[in-house]
Amino acid sequence: MLTAEFNKRDVDALLVLVGGVETDMRKQLHIAVTKAANRARNQIAKDIRKRCGLKGAVIKKFIRVKRGDKTRATATIIIRDSKVWLSLRHFNPKQTAEGTQAKVDTQEGNRLYQGAFMGPRPGVVSLKLRGNVYKRTGTNRKPIELIRAPDPVDVFKNNSMESMTVSFAKKELRKQVQARIQFLTAKMEGKIP
Repeated sequence: MLTAEFNKRDVDALLVLVGGVETDMRKQLHIAVTKAANRARNQIAKDIRKRCGLKGAVIKKFIRVKRGDKTRATATIIIRDSKVWLSLRHFNPKQTAEGTQAKVDTQEGNRLYQGAFMGPRPGVVSLKLRGNVYKRTGTNRKPIELIRAPDPVDVFKNNSMESMTVSFAKKELRKQVQARIQFLTAKMEGKIP
């Protein structure tokens, strides 16, 4: 969980800087913090996507931005552990004669799951299985077991991406505050209605 917050001294310094603007500074700081948190969320998703072969939309389901109220300019990025494990189908698996291949880790290449299947034969995906990858656990045809993929939150934790994310969030927060100051000064000068 990552948190960014402004204290009263920062708010007072910003009020002095843009003195004549008729606006609520807490609202402007709230906008800046929220934008910085959203950009940090996108950066976390990008970092995880570089490491594992998931799509960004799937990763963003695990990352949430919780905004504070407008009186306190805070935002919290919550990276939640998945209660439901991801199926291997999110990693673009392909069935071969030996089993099923999927690119779970971008640095390792394709991983072969011996004896795993997605349909009756290679190249044919069973609609009933919905693109998931299964493996037989018994000696007979049944039972079959769903093969699970690694959790994207574990990828974030195991590769110690938190320090990179915190430094990115701090830089982004400074940029967003500067952008809000430029907006307010342009508004004060009458360039923006």
